Amino acid sequence: MGRYRGKFGFDTFTNHKALLIRGFFADALFAMRYPPFTDKKFKYLKLLIERRRPLPSSFPGWLIRISFLVAGVIFGFVLQRHGISSINDGPP
Repeated sequence: MGRYRGKFGFDTFTNHKALLIRGFFADALFAMRYPPFTDKKFKYLKLLIERRRPLPSSFPGWLIRISFLVAGVIFGFVLQRHGISSINDGPP
């Protein structure tokens, strides 16, 4: 009685709990931000940072905005139709 140092003393006064480690699908995408930086990672980061070419002038800006709006509305209807509810809804 009185030996509470080290690993076994720590284990004596620690509650062991189950732990679930799940991966997030975007972890692979965000992994390029961390070292070691390879040539491949630099290439991808450069693509993300460099200036984008503007869209051709044949597409008016309002047409692109309306197309995104229509696509969003259709996506919302599809989600509702297949029973995927809003985040704000409570439990069923």
